[in-house]
Amino acid sequence: MTDQTDPKSAWIYKKEVENFGGDQPKFDFRNKNETDVSWSDVKTDGQGNVIQMPLLKSKQCFGRIEYRMRHEKADAEKMLLRGKMVPSETRCDRCRVKTKMTEESCGLLIRERIKSDPGILGALKNWRRAVDKAMADPIEKKVYSPRSSLFSRDQFGHLWQDVLDAIARRGRFANSNDEAVLVQIEEAKRRERKKRADKMRAKREAERRELRARQQPPPRKFVKAAWDECLKRRDQLMAARGAAGIGRQISRIADQACELTAYAWYYSELLGFRSLPIKPGSMAKWLVENELAPGQSYENLKVRLKRDIERAREIEEGVYGHIWQPFDPDADLEF
Repeated sequence: MTDQTDPKSAWIYKKEVENFGGDQPKFDFRNKNETDVSWSDVKTDGQGNVIQMPLLKSKQCFGRIEYRMRHEKADAEKMLLRGKMVPSETRCDRCRVKTKMTEESCGLLIRERIKSDPGILGALKNWRRAVDKAMADPIEKKVYSPRSSLFSRDQFGHLWQDVLDAIARRGRFANSNDEAVLVQIEEAKRRERKKRADKMRAKREAERRELRARQQPPPRKFVKAAWDECLKRRDQLMAARGAAGIGRQISRIADQACELTAYAWYYSELLGFRSLPIKPGSMAKWLVENELAPGQSYENLKVRLKRDIERAREIEEGVYGHIWQPFDPDADLEF
């Protein structure tokens, strides 16, 4: 049962109820229909909480009152298929979560859950009473077609919302499969994130190749990623000075030398994108214009930057050990 004392938990469950009881429910993964579940294999506490049942992961709608009531029947009894009218089918019709008997486990669990909570039962009775009254009148029955109207239009809309509110107030019914479902949902989300990241990574790489071929400056995202990496490398170089066994070439350099070495790396990345050489004079001018070397004049920087540029290249090549990691301009896409 959802912890109603936790506002976030209650809010998440309410959003789930609104989703599965809505017009176009969204699933976190493909809602496969591949498992038979016999009601005799489902053990409950008599109040709709599942204590034990066969492992069923790919069925987020299993036992959900709001989903079954809203989507077990199609909008129209028949549909046009290849020029012929055929009986309509819903996900529930195609679902294999069935018993070997005449009634299926999902429906029986839903029935138990409805009976276990007076609030849900009362709200469903009020909605059903209004629906039955309208369907008994041939004229109204035609007016309220398709079936989805029974959940949204006029007097039915607020009554159906009362049902959803009652389900949300009651809180989540427990199920022994809950943890397995959550693991599967997270794995599905992880795969989707990876798919999107791989697609965006390929798109960015294609953009960079095109810009390099035309000798154009790097794209804005590359520049930002390189600057973030520059600041990280500055901090890593400062920290490396105190590492055990580090050589004097690193342990004895001053704070500003660490900064200028990192800036040299950054500057070389921007120029290297267009295969341009990095020169101490042009870098000194860039540092002064961007106020990145306080207390240093252009003349002083032009003289000393040759060593800072060399040091950046040497650290990049691993001459002093593993101080900097390879630069990934698409690291923000990590999933």
